[in-house]
Amino acid sequence: VQTLRHYDSIDLLKPDVVKDNGYRYYSDEQILSINIIKALKELDISLTQIKDIIDKNDINYVLELFKKKNIELEEQIESLSIAKNSVLNLIENIELHNSFDKTNYIELKSLPSRTVAYTRYNSPSNPTSYMKRFNELNNIVEKKKFITTGSIMAIFHDHYTEFDYENADI
Repeated sequence: VQTLRHYDSIDLLKPDVVKDNGYRYYSDEQILSINIIKALKELDISLTQIKDIIDKNDINYVLELFKKKNIELEEQIESLSIAKNSVLNLIENIELHNSFDKTNYIELKSLPSRTVAYTRYNSPSNPTSYMKRFNELNNIVEKKKFITTGSIMAIFHDHYTEFDYENADI
């Protein structure tokens, strides 16, 4: 009831008849308009735009509005997809952090040749620092739209006999 009164106050939809007792009556055509307004609101189309659609009664205007809305939705989907991937990477990093042996250990590995995305700078060698750096690198990879395969790893450039946990070259 309040919604219909608001539509009346902004000249979006006037009742067909208002009785002396204040009851408002709408025609079948207006009921259809109410359903169209509800559907457009579900698409996050503003009441101002809905009023323009109704006032202009121009299918080409509606078509252009829907094309713009489609572009907005595609951008939102892309943004949400990036956010979802970031959350999944954070989950993976936290699970990886939780699975670490809490004593710092060094493991030497030989790996086949591959292309890698990396950052290199000195920082403390601890799980919090690793997660921060992995997230920074992940953000770079997402912005460049690279496809990642394999696991996340850190390469330590310090000689293991001179390793400095407070200022490691990673």
